[in-house]
Amino acid sequence: MESKSMKSKEAGLVDPLDVGRLRIRNRIVFPAYFSRTASEKGEVTPQMIERYSALAEGAGLIVVEQAFVSQDGRSNQNQLDMSRDDKIEGLRKLTDAIHGKGAKAIVQLNHAGRHTTSQVTGQQILAPSPISEKEDAEIPREVSQEDMWRIGDAFSDAAARSLRAGFDSVEVHCAHWYLLSQFLSPLSNRRTDEYGGSIDNRMRFPLEVVRKVVKAIPDTRVFCRLGATDMLDGGLTLEDGLKVAEGLEAAGISVIDVSAGLGGIQPLDPNARVQGFFVPYATAVKKVVKINVIGVGGIKDPLFADSLVKEGRTDLVAVGRAFNANPNWAKEAISILTKPRP
Repeated sequence: MESKSMKSKEAGLVDPLDVGRLRIRNRIVFPAYFSRTASEKGEVTPQMIERYSALAEGAGLIVVEQAFVSQDGRSNQNQLDMSRDDKIEGLRKLTDAIHGKGAKAIVQLNHAGRHTTSQVTGQQILAPSPISEKEDAEIPREVSQEDMWRIGDAFSDAAARSLRAGFDSVEVHCAHWYLLSQFLSPLSNRRTDEYGGSIDNRMRFPLEVVRKVVKAIPDTRVFCRLGATDMLDGGLTLEDGLKVAEGLEAAGISVIDVSAGLGGIQPLDPNARVQGFFVPYATAVKKVVKINVIGVGGIKDPLFADSLVKEGRTDLVAVGRAFNANPNWAKEAISILTKPRP
């Protein structure tokens, strides 16, 4: 069980949280939010440093946007490259800037799978099964066992490289249409081997990747972004998603960052787009694991975010769009929540 600075029901949004030896000064998280501010070579740019430095002013934890672990998993030309040692120097400037403002910094590690194009990767795209993402999209090549070994090693190498670049930890991306979530979803995984069929089989490769990452950075608490349900007919169900969450905990994950939906943006039904729309899934995950959980989903109001922690529905709260639109969101939230009440 994770060491916590205080029980969630006694703590609030502005209180610190200890995740092992990692002390996060408050429960405000800026989640991985793809800004496309890396260079076309996947390098950190001054624009990226300026952006994250501003966001880090009040946040407890910054999750730097997804970085690709291998060229065949690149999703965008202006995406961070975590596959090469020659990028470490630039990444160190980014982590120094975030740490200089008092926030902790982790980076999201990702392989796009079929959620990219051969024009971006320079090679045929990969997926659990040769099923295109959309009707008019490229048909990917089914990943082989050798591909899985190589990709798993790429994740673990990237994790070790991240720590050398000054990051406090990493977040393994297992959501939002990307490769690891493609293995979880019956909509994209039609394999007939030990990696397809039952949820035990479909989560086999994601858990293999997680174990490699945990082994590569043994003294570091590892995070995982989990799409707990596809919210689509025939897709990953919440029941199976909770089983994945339990598997992630057993594999060594220390914090689960709970999202949902294959796209991970928001519910398809406009009527369901209420503040905290993914929080119920985070709360469901929290009930089956002993590790810390991050809740997210269109959160704007600091008082609402604070209530999520105080009520024990989640341990940390991620604020994406509102924080991205207003880099002072965390500072303003802290001011509101620490202001003496009459």
